[in-house]
Amino acid sequence: MDARHFTQSAGLVAVHPVADALADEFGVFAWRLRAEAFVRFGCDPEGAFSDTQDELGFAGRGPVRVWARVAG
Repeated sequence: MDARHFTQSAGLVAVHPVADALADEFGVFAWRLRAEAFVRFGCDPEGAFSDTQDELGFAGRGPVRVWARVAG
């Protein structure tokens, strides 16, 4: 169980429909979204912004914040 992933998303993200359309039309905007995911979460599964990633696609293994715990 890893706090970095709630479920295996296989690249699926929730994004506003306008942002989705912009990312489809403008490659630079798609890269901006990737860069934001890297800055905020350390997510870099393709290694575009970092040299090494763990098995889940995250650069480094710094402290992880758990936002919510689901009873189960």
